[in-house]
Amino acid sequence: MAEANRSLVLQAMGCPDHHWARVRQVHGNQVVELHADSHQVGTESPVCEGDGLVSDLPSSALSVLVADCVPILIAFRTGRTVGVIHAGWRGVVAGVIDRAVRALQVTFRTSPSDAVAAIGPCIGGEAFEVGHEVAEAFERVGLSDAIDRSRCDHPNGKPHIDLASAVRCQLLRAGFAPDAIDAADQCTFANSELFYSYRRDGEESGRQAAVIAPRHD
Repeated sequence: MAEANRSLVLQAMGCPDHHWARVRQVHGNQVVELHADSHQVGTESPVCEGDGLVSDLPSSALSVLVADCVPILIAFRTGRTVGVIHAGWRGVVAGVIDRAVRALQVTFRTSPSDAVAAIGPCIGGEAFEVGHEVAEAFERVGLSDAIDRSRCDHPNGKPHIDLASAVRCQLLRAGFAPDAIDAADQCTFANSELFYSYRRDGEESGRQAAVIAPRHD
């Protein structure tokens, strides 16, 4: 994201002087804990790989970039400890959500029962056709309810995955209360006027940014 756009986002969030923190996303389950002495994250060329960031630093805005994958924002009710997650299907299966929640619990002594989560726009189940091996990977981690196999009865039919549903299931398992999870019912693939979509636009696709910052008052 260009510096000018980052500045506009931070101004809109009411924290124009915050450091924009991000990592090099790799569709895995690595979560980076951002502390006062952290130097492994940056705005232009992050040297640290990961798909999640957690922090209680009031001077940092945590971000991930998405274009069909699921952006997840987590905040504890005090507002002083937050996290952001990039969860594609590989990250979901690899347990990136659980890793981020555990990092928040262990490092910052927080509890999911005292947190809220937002699931941002992502590719919807109608558009997310996958191979049978992907559906089997979801089954192995107990996410069968997110799989739609109704199309498999047709010639060349393949399963479809509801990523947002899978993410919600994992957040519930991690200890979040059902009414503490908010999900945007918007498909990035279907809404070309609002969202970028890698599956729809290919290599030319841009990216949405999901950003969160600890309370700084």
